[in-house]
Amino acid sequence: MKEIEFMQLLLEDAKQELEYKNMFDEAQELANIKDQEAYDRWLGMRSPSVARIEDDMRMIRRISLQLEKGGEAMSNKSIGTAFEREFSQMLSDNGFWAHCLKDNQNGQPFDVIAARDGATYVFDCKDCQGDAFPLSRIEENQHNAMTLWSMTGNRQGLFVVRIQETVIIVPHRMLTIMKENGSKQVRYKELLRCGRTFNQWMEHQNKLDKQVTQCR
Repeated sequence: MKEIEFMQLLLEDAKQELEYKNMFDEAQELANIKDQEAYDRWLGMRSPSVARIEDDMRMIRRISLQLEKGGEAMSNKSIGTAFEREFSQMLSDNGFWAHCLKDNQNGQPFDVIAARDGATYVFDCKDCQGDAFPLSRIEENQHNAMTLWSMTGNRQGLFVVRIQETVIIVPHRMLTIMKENGSKQVRYKELLRCGRTFNQWMEHQNKLDKQVTQCR
């Protein structure tokens, strides 16, 4: 049942963030008593997010209430939000600072923004059923934001498509070209040709970062 799986994901996310908060507080306490090693460790840690824990628990309560009423608890938006959190965690596990952007009445320009070794990346996450990614799922505000992002001297925006249990990262420019050429959707094999799986993308980023480090 997708609702139960989503609640389990939210609960695990809240648990991990709470454990991190306890670890952060402990390091901060040791740093305050002049423990140099603890101070250095604390200095390199990100601040824990109490709001993230509260958001997770609030979503769990909302889904639980919907299930009690016998209603449909999971929307496409909820499923998308779960994937955004999952992808953000994948980046964090690989040494990135990563943050999910909250939606608002005007939509959100990107789902996830991440940075590592002086480079900043923006991602939009799409969780797909079937064997093709409909290009109609690229919203106008997302296209405009990614276009402006690259026009102002940043690295081009990236779409993260989860399809057939594979996470594929595809440049926004490639999808734009396909759409301008009349394509309505991009099939799994085409996504693999014009993009990289997450593991391939990480290998590429690690090589780039190594080259930059050697040049410093």
